[in-house]
Amino acid sequence: MMSQWTSHEQSLCLIIPKLASAGALRPPKESDKSAELLGLSSPITRAAEQTFAALTNVLGGTSPQWDLIEPLAVETWRYLDVLPSLPPASDRAPLETFRKPLVSLLTAVSQNTQELRLASISGKTLTLISRIKASKSDRISSGMLCTLIVAFGQNPTFLTGAHEYIKCAGADMFGDAERTKIPDSLISLLISSVSDVRRYSLCILDLLSKAKAETPSEIIKAETPSEIIRAAIRVEETPLVISNQRNLAMYVRKLGVDYARHSKDSWEYRIIPYYCFGTSFTLS
Repeated sequence: MMSQWTSHEQSLCLIIPKLASAGALRPPKESDKSAELLGLSSPITRAAEQTFAALTNVLGGTSPQWDLIEPLAVETWRYLDVLPSLPPASDRAPLETFRKPLVSLLTAVSQNTQELRLASISGKTLTLISRIKASKSDRISSGMLCTLIVAFGQNPTFLTGAHEYIKCAGADMFGDAERTKIPDSLISLLISSVSDVRRYSLCILDLLSKAKAETPSEIIKAETPSEIIRAAIRVEETPLVISNQRNLAMYVRKLGVDYARHSKDSWEYRIIPYYCFGTSFTLS
């Protein structure tokens, strides 16, 4: 690596900033260099933009092949992993440079949702975009996000990013049709054996339950999170150890109590069969 560093320049561009952000390459009192690391002309910024653009172009081609996508997807993942750690939490302005390339990348991915191996890339991209301050006109379209959720919802990394973005942008970004389609997709994921898939599906459903409704009575109702969703989230977030068995039993009993309070045509009513029994049947 030392004698042939030019052959590993791009890898070093990713490794060195991580070491720097951890304080390994500078005295503790030295000021942060994130502005220099992510400046418009910095090697990292240029290389990241080129990588995002290259993957976007490949995905925009006719019938893109995974052999062409894979190396670019791996390199894109590395940049998406390191970029958030470069600026301090109090200053996300340097990340603004990547907003448009990332939105273009997500647009290209949304047109290739048959390639499920792009799900993690989409999640990482959404996580990074959620840290970039943007006006409503600069947000990802709700239709595109809905398409991605339906296609990639079974991937925990994607759901993590989708949750971060919706939490930042607001669930009121979705139209009426999307507020039906997204819950339908997320509820079906509650049968997953992966805890993070169940947990983040519930968290997104919770955000949707709080979304602003059209009528005053629905607004009051929507401001109170669904008890079913809240109890299920507590089940997912409670460690499975003997000392917690009493709490877990209490949350599960609460699911049964709250189940009967919802009308049969509500999506809250459908959560229990999927979440507790892994099936779509309803309890009478």
